[in-house]
Formats: sequence, C-alpha cells, structure tokens
Amino acid sequence: MAAATRDDSTIDTEPKSVSTLCRLYICGLSRNANGGCSRIYKHIKELKLQYKEEMGLAMKCERKKEIDKKIKQFKVKSEISNYLNLHNLYFETYEIGGIPYITMVFENCDRCPGHITEGSIYFYEECMEVRVYYSELGAQMCNKSKNLPNLYRLMNYLNAMSWPCVNDGMDGMLYSSEYLVSPRFIITEDGMMDITTIMAIPYSHFIMDTLQIEDYITAALPALLDSLSAPIFLLLEGRINVEDAIDIIETELQGKN
Repeated sequence: MAAATRDDSTIDTEPKSVSTLCRLYICGLSRNANGGCSRIYKHIKELKLQYKEEMGLAMKCERKKEIDKKIKQFKVKSEISNYLNLHNLYFETYEIGGIPYITMVFENCDRCPGHITEGSIYFYEECMEVRVYYSELGAQMCNKSKNLPNLYRLMNYLNAMSWPCVNDGMDGMLYSSEYLVSPRFIITEDGMMDITTIMAIPYSHFIMDTLQIEDYITAALPALLDSLSAPIFLLLEGRINVEDAIDIIETELQGKN
C-alpha cells in the first residue's frame, strides 16, 4: 500500500491564539519537523508581536487617561483657589495620601458658634468631596450634649426636606436661582463630631456650572448653617424639642428652600 501523504494546503494559515498555536506546533513536531510546523511557528511569532503592540497601545491609552484626570483635577483646584483669592476668603492647601485638598473659613456667620463656619474640598480623580461645617466650638457643644438622638432625628428631617438653592445675590443678573446639589447632613465619626453638610460633585458638573457651584459652596451653604444654628444648638442644649426645632426651621427657611 502506498504511504499516505499530507496535503499542506489543508493547514489553516489564519492566526490563532497563542495557546492554540503552541498546541498545534507541538503536535506538528511530533509528526513532522518540517512543512506546516514552520508556518505555525511563524504565526506564533506574529501573534506575540501583535500582542505586544496592542498591550503597548493599551498602556499608552491608560496613561493618557490618568494624565487627563490629573490635569482636570489640577484645573478645578486652580479655578477654586482663584475664586477664593478673588473673594478674599481665607483658605489653605494641603495634601494627604496623594490627594490634594483645601480648607476654608467663612466669616460673618453671626448666629454660629464662634461666628464662623468652615469648609474643605478634597480633589479626587473624577469628583470633589465638599464639606461645610460648624467650627470647633460647635463640635465641642455637640460632643458634650446628651441630646444627640434628637439631633439625629432633626437631621433626618433636614435630609428629607431641606433643598438649599444658590443665587447670585444680584437679582439674577449673573445666573438664575437654581437647585444644583442636595447636601447630606451628618455628624462625623472621626472623633471630632463635626455637624457637617457633605456632598460629592463630579468635575463634569462643576465645569458646566462653575460660578454657581463656587457660590453654593462658599455662600449658600454657610448661610444655610447660619440659619440652622439656633434650632440645632438649642436642641443640643435641651432647651427645645425636635418638633420645636422643625417649626423654627420651617419659619426660618420659608421662601429660601
């Protein structure tokens, strides 16, 4: 009987995965060291080269994304710093764990403990975390109070019913009054017990409404805490109950929220 001959034209010359080609290559070596095996080995080299090129391109794309995020983060931080300087608002810049942040002091909060409120902005890759809170004196009053359960009830009401808006203070000449962001009211769990409004603002949102958000952080929120100061701290001192505090808030904020 005539020996069977192999038709090399039947060998699939289309590129396959590295693992598949390796198996074919080893199998081919066990049958015949020549012929189709050389083509399979060539495909393996081509596929490896293609893989390296694609991985290099992917790494470049990821690197570009990281750089773009850093640039956006830096631009937003610079814009807010310029705004604070322009309005003569006291602030300091820091960095923790590679995350830049700003701390601020807002004066003329006459009803707040110490007549000031404070704030901070942490600049993450894609958003910033904004906090505005009462001063250290307010935190001390909170820490000493035995009426925290009542304050938590009041905060639950505020988180459900308080919708602070921002306006330009010029009867709408710069922009109309809007409800841009809804902050949450919390007491921090870091041992300080700061009575705080907190929110996350994406950079894409900030870029669209830059001036409104800057005014919101530095004017609307401090004014909100100032107007809430009496019911919050009278409640902490036990001089009023939750229902009384809510009545004061509804009267105080009528037409503002």
